[in-house]
Amino acid sequence: MPGIQVEIIRYTEECFPGWAECRLIDADGRDWRFLKRRSAVIHGPDDGRLPASGRIACEVLERLDGTVLVSTVQPRGIRSLDGENRFRIPLSALHED
Repeated sequence: MPGIQVEIIRYTEECFPGWAECRLIDADGRDWRFLKRRSAVIHGPDDGRLPASGRIACEVLERLDGTVLVSTVQPRGIRSLDGENRFRIPLSALHED
């Protein structure tokens, strides 16, 4: 499933499962924020140190000149804190495992 590389910048609750505030910088340099369950964005070992690397599941809509248009509606209905769900990101921020 494709995913967008995000930076986890803070944890908002210490109780299980906890929430993580994540930042995505799009291809135009705009800063987008997401608030997701910590367990939903952590990939790899979670040692609690910040900033940390995370991933948000997405659907690839279009590829063009080193950028990718993605939607976070599928598969998990994720939106940014601003309500956006489509982002043009650098190809380097897309992970396709």
